[in-house]
Amino acid sequence: MAWGMMAAMMAAALVGASAQGQPVPAPADLAAAMAGSFATRADDAENTFAETRVVFENPALAAALSGEEGDAALVYSSLLSGPERQPYRRRVTVITRAGEVLRSQAYAFADAMRFAGAMPTLGELAGLTPEDLVRGIAVAEGGDCAMRWTRAGVDSWRGTIAPADCRLWSERRGGVISLEAETRLAPGRIEQTERGYDDTGVQLFGTPPGVFIIQESAVQAD
Repeated sequence: MAWGMMAAMMAAALVGASAQGQPVPAPADLAAAMAGSFATRADDAENTFAETRVVFENPALAAALSGEEGDAALVYSSLLSGPERQPYRRRVTVITRAGEVLRSQAYAFADAMRFAGAMPTLGELAGLTPEDLVRGIAVAEGGDCAMRWTRAGVDSWRGTIAPADCRLWSERRGGVISLEAETRLAPGRIEQTERGYDDTGVQLFGTPPGVFIIQESAVQAD
């Protein structure tokens, strides 16, 4: 009996720790690192973006979208483009655990004009249902376009999507393409790159290899 109780206590102490003895990141940790208002730098004439990311609570939505993965965090993002700051993309990102890493899956709005005029309130986000959302990427059968995240440092993160995993249907090109992406998060800074390839490995679109689009927090960007 004593050994059974001791084993249970030891197992409880190890919950949330990796095999290396480091705490396994929680979805809420990554969500907090994503949050904020960011914009591309003034000296980047080719890329003019501004993005606001907000962490919100909606337990029913988190449970429905995380499925068997359980613990989840939700982030709403609004991306504006051009000097005139026109609405470009709105997403809900669901962050869940995936073994030793975290996984983020992006969803678009079934109504493409939802929240196009202004940022939603936390109350409006809390009222979202699964029917309000659709997968942000049309993943081909057998594909997986979720981003995998690991800590890159005490206050930094690195997320990747491998082209071997992410196969998606392109309406524009009328075929299946592969997507590769990487995002780096640090306090007050987001670096992102994304590329699409055809079946022969030729790059079809996206940033040149090794080049990242950099956004900094509103305070740093001023």
